[in-house]
Amino acid sequence: MSNSLKVLGLIGGSVLLLVNSSCEPRKPAKVVTVAKVDQPALHQPPVSVPTAEKPIATPTDTVESKLEQALLQKTQFEFSEVPLNEAVRRLAEQHKLPFRIDEQKLLDEGVQVEQPMTMSVSDITLRSALNLLLKPLQLTYVIKAESIVITTATDATDHLETRIYDVEKLVRYPEETQPDFQSLIDLITATVQPDSWDTAGGEASMPQLPPSFLVIRQTQAVHAVIDELLRDLEHVLSVPDEQAPAMATESPSHAAERTIREKLRQPASLRAAEKPLHMVIADLSKATGTPFWIDFAKLTDEGVTLDQPISFQVSNVRLESMLDLLLRPLQLAWLIEDEVLKITTLTDTTDKLFTRVYDVRDLAKYALVSLPKKSPLNIYVGGASRPTGGHGSDGGGAPRPTGGNAGGGGGFFQVRELHQFGAAGGGESGGGSGGEFRGPDDRGVLDGSTVEIFDGLMQAIHSGLAPDSWNSVGGEGTMSEFRGLLVVRQTYPNHLELERLLVELRNKHRRHTAIVGRHQPSSPDDLLFVIYDVGDHPADELARRLPEFVAPKTWQSAKGNGQIYATKGRLFVRQTRRVHRQLLAVLDRVVERGAPQR
Repeated sequence: MSNSLKVLGLIGGSVLLLVNSSCEPRKPAKVVTVAKVDQPALHQPPVSVPTAEKPIATPTDTVESKLEQALLQKTQFEFSEVPLNEAVRRLAEQHKLPFRIDEQKLLDEGVQVEQPMTMSVSDITLRSALNLLLKPLQLTYVIKAESIVITTATDATDHLETRIYDVEKLVRYPEETQPDFQSLIDLITATVQPDSWDTAGGEASMPQLPPSFLVIRQTQAVHAVIDELLRDLEHVLSVPDEQAPAMATESPSHAAERTIREKLRQPASLRAAEKPLHMVIADLSKATGTPFWIDFAKLTDEGVTLDQPISFQVSNVRLESMLDLLLRPLQLAWLIEDEVLKITTLTDTTDKLFTRVYDVRDLAKYALVSLPKKSPLNIYVGGASRPTGGHGSDGGGAPRPTGGNAGGGGGFFQVRELHQFGAAGGGESGGGSGGEFRGPDDRGVLDGSTVEIFDGLMQAIHSGLAPDSWNSVGGEGTMSEFRGLLVVRQTYPNHLELERLLVELRNKHRRHTAIVGRHQPSSPDDLLFVIYDVGDHPADELARRLPEFVAPKTWQSAKGNGQIYATKGRLFVRQTRRVHRQLLAVLDRVVERGAPQR
């Protein structure tokens, strides 16, 4: 890499720009330059960080764990034409942290430790500042051997480490005596670097360790994503259903994004006549107080230069809309990452995937669940006093329960020739709408045909939001349900579109509930009414045997609340969502073996 890199401006007070000074490359240093400092900070009490940002991984007193916390402290510095190794040395002295540069790894990638840097930042975490400093050079950092080591991105992906996560609050359900590790493991492997796990041919692994631990071997970068995901899940699920939707944790990255998003919603005006792009962005940053970052390396790849003149004039429009109008003609876009608003290429925004948690427990009360045709196992879902219900795979016509019998059934109706259910219903314990439950996997094979199990809300998102981007049709986006939450891995623009879709759905449901009323869930173990069509299989025998080995303590025969009874070819079951998930897995296997011989 022969280009010199500069970063101009301020984060927090003005604008942060990455530009190229196009000077000749310097000769490699003959001696490795290492930022050497004493380590007083590592032998003092840990650096104070926000509670929400403390890792969910099993706490340790190692130097490495303290270094991770130290990276969450705020930083402020200014470099002007300072070599990379000198910049790292100054950071080490300022924060009293041990930094080290793996010069050989850098040279292998064509990066020189004397690369001049100009950068000024304020009021962001040291972790984000390092990312902004190193990513343009395709560098990163890892924490090992009691040091913060500056190395290449390639080298960092080769460095796996094992951490233990306490996930008791995520794997234990009130109605179950045994923890459910598999649902959480499936969620993580589906939404966090799916191709990196040993189940997909990668090297990362995630065995469970009873009573409540996951032992995860991954790169440090992926550990950071997993840690934030688990904390977000735990935080959102700690909020009662009736208070949904809940916000994610107030980590530094979440807090910075919310602040920037608030600024993006504010009206702004801009007038520029044949002005270089970087100056236009600088003016916009000063006028709105928004921290911008221009990713020069990405712009160069697309043939866009910072000196490109821009003529632009808008008045009193939201900053978000203004940026779209300004950037789209140049094939540019924006996203929020590393606590700044980045200006980058459209291609870059479609290449990066982010994992986020959406609390849709309120919407699940009204979700429509489609039941397509031709499956041997048909499932029809009625009312529930929880905001979650059930759905089935490819099913045909069915009777339409309308309520009654200690819990009631959801009202059924026809939409586009698919059986669906909605919010209407009634019964002694109140009707309601169905949501979704799944078996242990998203997909099951029944009589040789692959059946995809979708909640109506998830199906609407799949078909209405960038339908070609999901892994079910060859894309990279994924979406999984976890205890009434959606965990989505998608591009930043698609996350924005999903947020808009959920807002629109909530607005429509508010108008709907003004007419039909809103049922408030009472407890996490409320019961859901589901009809299972088992075809030629002996329904009476299934009704007798299933309670013996599927959550046996939860049925009325064991003084629980679950109910099951049979008619010809159908099972009528009132149970918790968790038990329905187990029943579905068992019945899938029963149906897979084929109809009994007459």
